Amino acid sequence: MPYRSILAGPAPYFLYRNVFMSLWGSLFNQSGLTPHGFCLTWDPVLIWLHATSDAVIFLSYLAIPLSLAWLLRRRRDPVFRRIGNLFVIFIVACATTHGMEVLTLWVPAYGWEGLAKAVTAIASVVTAASLWLNTPYLAAMLSPAKLTELNAELSDTIGVQHTALQNLLVTERQLGEWNMSLEKAMAGHSTKLQASNAQLQRLVAERESNQRALARSEEEFRAAFEVAAIGKMHMEPLSGRLLRVNRSLADIFGYKDEDLVGKTVWQFVHPDDREAAVARYETLLKGVVSNLVADVRGVRHDGTAVWVRVFAVVVIDPAVGLPRLTIAEVEDIDLAVRTQATLRATEARLRLALESANYGVWDIDLRNGLVWADKRCSAMTFGTVPPETWISLLDGPQQAAWRERIHPDDRDRRALQIQAVMSGDSEMEQIETRVRRNDGGWSLLVHRCIVVEHDPATGAPVRAVGITIDMTERVAALTALEGANASLEQSLQTRREVLAHRFLLLREIYHRISDSLRTVDGLMAGSAHDRDDRAGLETLILERRRVQALRLAHMTLMEPMDVQSFEVEPLLRDLGEAFKATAGEHDIVVHVGSDGLRMPLDSAVPLALLTTELLTACTRHALPGERACINLSVRDDTDAGISLVLMSDVPGPTDAAARDSFAAALETGPVHDLLRQLGGKLEISCEQGLRVEMTAVRNTHPQTMADMTESPRLN
Repeated sequence: MPYRSILAGPAPYFLYRNVFMSLWGSLFNQSGLTPHGFCLTWDPVLIWLHATSDAVIFLSYLAIPLSLAWLLRRRRDPVFRRIGNLFVIFIVACATTHGMEVLTLWVPAYGWEGLAKAVTAIASVVTAASLWLNTPYLAAMLSPAKLTELNAELSDTIGVQHTALQNLLVTERQLGEWNMSLEKAMAGHSTKLQASNAQLQRLVAERESNQRALARSEEEFRAAFEVAAIGKMHMEPLSGRLLRVNRSLADIFGYKDEDLVGKTVWQFVHPDDREAAVARYETLLKGVVSNLVADVRGVRHDGTAVWVRVFAVVVIDPAVGLPRLTIAEVEDIDLAVRTQATLRATEARLRLALESANYGVWDIDLRNGLVWADKRCSAMTFGTVPPETWISLLDGPQQAAWRERIHPDDRDRRALQIQAVMSGDSEMEQIETRVRRNDGGWSLLVHRCIVVEHDPATGAPVRAVGITIDMTERVAALTALEGANASLEQSLQTRREVLAHRFLLLREIYHRISDSLRTVDGLMAGSAHDRDDRAGLETLILERRRVQALRLAHMTLMEPMDVQSFEVEPLLRDLGEAFKATAGEHDIVVHVGSDGLRMPLDSAVPLALLTTELLTACTRHALPGERACINLSVRDDTDAGISLVLMSDVPGPTDAAARDSFAAALETGPVHDLLRQLGGKLEISCEQGLRVEMTAVRNTHPQTMADMTESPRLN
């Protein structure tokens, strides 16, 4: 590469080249260096002493690796071979350093000498480390003396084995001779032995087959025992101790399998049935019966009773003739027993219901054309159909006599309905027939029939059941009831018309009274403008309020369609608005509430007057200020009665004279008279604002004024 190209190249390349050239020059450039002999002043004795010694060492070091190489070819163990190779490298490197010592006496090749020493240093370190690591292995190598001792012992052992081998060969030869003699002796018995061996093999094969069959049978028995749907158990015949049970038996009594084993079977028999069960089991042990079937009550783990059916047999030991084992199966029949009891009770109730309702029951065998009737059904046929006897459904003297009693207009329809049931066209029929009684009159019988069984192959009906109901008295009662209902409906219609006329008349009366009161109110309002004296004006305003109260009460009675009650809250709201309009200089705010209470119509006028008088008395005597907020409410207490409550945020009269004046106004005025008519009482409280409560007691009939009302109480 041209010098200009090198200079034009990248700077790192130029730098690396300078470093390499500097290192190369330091190691291999001999200019400026003198040979080692110059240090020895070229003394021939010293020169040749060093040269000869290093040459001899160089040759000796080269001879040692040759001997090690020969040794390594003889020794194949890996550790010794690895150490030997390292020693060869190390000794060759040492020989190289001594050879370089000879060279540097006349040639200043100190760089090469340094490289040789560096290689020698590396080889020496690796060799020393490997030698230390493999010292335990080298220490374990046997010495020649030990090897000699071991070889001697091995030679003795080989001699003993050789002697034993000779003795063994002699013994083998003798055994061969004895074997030949034995073969000659057994030659005559070989045929017999072969036959016996073949028979023995057959017996062994049969025994193995029987054992396999027995094991298979035992496994099948165990599986059938464990997974059986009914309970199974094995027990000792005399003590009754359970030896083996299955899961189903444990489930019946509410135990685990292991909890039952070891217990006596009598622990699980109900105390009321235990004595009878033991007596029946003894008949099985004594051989009176070959097997035992009994229904007994057992006791579950939780103490409840359970009905079970027991099938038991006793296994007799043929050697001694005594019972050896009792095997039993236990079936849970508790549900069946309880179901049967329920069915018996249901059947009894059904029989009682049929007897009470006088229903006759009959059963039809459609396959054979027969019919069966109970005693009540036979009585309804006036004895033409015998009770509890199967007779022909369509033919026979009994059916002929029965058909003669049926009304002629009902015979064909009855025959068609029976034929529809027999052919399968209808699953249920209701047959109504009129039957001639013995007195010549007619009874109405209703037969209700339903198919309950079909032929599984063809689907044709094969059985039907039904009931017969004597509807004669019911029809007569129904006819009479319909007549009475018609008469009652006519009376009710007449009363409705009368009430409608009366209601219209009352509305007209209320309307005219309301108009009259409105006229009076207008006249009184005109008179109030012309009056100058304050006392007369207050009296006129009070009378006007009373007239307005009466007018509002009559308007309330006129509006609702309900002729028994009216809603209280709208009336109170109208009274409050009317009172506020006539309050004059007083700023009165009235709030009402009654929670949707309704009162009888005859309470409207007293309630309106009481409310007006109470508001007037409070504003005149108990609320002297110009502004007040009044809450009016009516509540219905079942125990106390109906209460009218007035509450104000302004305190009542504070001094005794004002309280007495307020109480006197309520005690002697119209409020007292109205309360006397209603049989009520009055309560006044001035704590935390004025509160007045008037209560009309239910079902009270006062006789004297003292009984009609109590004196007001001021708190």
